[in-house]
Amino acid sequence: MNSTSVMAQAPSVQWAKVYGGNDYDASRSILEKNGGGYIVVGESASYMNQDVSGGWDSTDVWICSLSSGGTLQWETSVGGNRYDRGSSVAKTSDGGFIVGGTTLSNDGDVSGNNGALDYWVVKFDVGGNIQWQKCLGGSKNEYAQSIIQTTDGGYMVAGDSYSNDGNVTGHFGCAGSSDYWAVKLNSSGTIQWDKSYGGQNYDYCSVVKQTPDGGYIFSGRTESFDGQVTGFKGEYDIWVVKTDASGNLQWQKTYGGAMWDWGQSIALTSDGGYVLGDYVYSVDGDITVNQGDYDYWIVKINSSGGIQWQKTVGGLVDDFANSIIQTTDGGYVISGGSTSSNGDITNPLGDFDYWVAKVNSSGALLWQKSLGGSDYEISLQVIQTSDGGYAVTGESISTDGNCVGNRGNYDFFIVKLF
Repeated sequence: MNSTSVMAQAPSVQWAKVYGGNDYDASRSILEKNGGGYIVVGESASYMNQDVSGGWDSTDVWICSLSSGGTLQWETSVGGNRYDRGSSVAKTSDGGFIVGGTTLSNDGDVSGNNGALDYWVVKFDVGGNIQWQKCLGGSKNEYAQSIIQTTDGGYMVAGDSYSNDGNVTGHFGCAGSSDYWAVKLNSSGTIQWDKSYGGQNYDYCSVVKQTPDGGYIFSGRTESFDGQVTGFKGEYDIWVVKTDASGNLQWQKTYGGAMWDWGQSIALTSDGGYVLGDYVYSVDGDITVNQGDYDYWIVKINSSGGIQWQKTVGGLVDDFANSIIQTTDGGYVISGGSTSSNGDITNPLGDFDYWVAKVNSSGALLWQKSLGGSDYEISLQVIQTSDGGYAVTGESISTDGNCVGNRGNYDFFIVKLF
């Protein structure tokens, strides 16, 4: 679908900021603070270098607090002497924030590792001081991808698990494969329940949201065609799981076609349904149009998972969507990365750009914008800000374009659009 004929004016870059050190730094999640400004969370291997003042001489969770104009107010590195990554950040009702990530450490700020990689949940006060932390998992690897505060003041963290021991119960996968793994915590981080979802093959959960009925909806991708997974279409499918408040499965749906289709993001919509922001390679099954290679795929589903409409946007090469939101006007904004220079993409900046697109409530493309420089950038999250603009975060290696000030290697790259 090339909808340039109906394109509206894209928002302008209000500011763009690059932060990091001389090694690998990637920002994976962003929130707008009460009163303005942002908390940005990801990972950093830049030990005590440039913007990174601390660290454990390893890859750490790196947290930056920015002003409303993008100025760095404070930053902190948390973790231990092995690999630690921050994947998701959420505001908490006490004015602080909570981070869900992954750790291989069992020292420094990290205690209670169950073996190999664990979910690592860390609660912070408003100033970035650790209030408590928990490792969750078993003897194999767990990767936390998404965390939210729940309406009862507790937390839900979701991602992938390869274990069937420790904190992990009900594993579906055969030896060496992964399930969706959801863990409900109370306000102090104590486990209230955990649930595994999936089949015998690989199931990877990308995101969780709480639904208005108190339950949860999870989205990601599956290679399974058994267990709890029905309707498998081929290779990898997008897999959405809806549960009640106790984690009991209410319904599940697969979406996609015969090729590789990747579930990355889901948002609740004002009509009680959901919208998926994913990327797909298929051109059959549920997917009616493919621009070429991978495309962004926007799918509007109802409260039971039935498809209401679906649209692909992108170009002839690879376009990888990672985040979607419903906007206050009822439309949708989706972001990720693109290496295309045709189709729906105009004015690309380099090898691989942030690509942000806005569609209306029926999926018609309204505007699109490339951000970055002549090298590689990919956006991992977009949010709508209180002023009606957007904040986009991810990673950048460019030294030109919007990415002036590269610190070396990959950096946090945050862009405010308005």
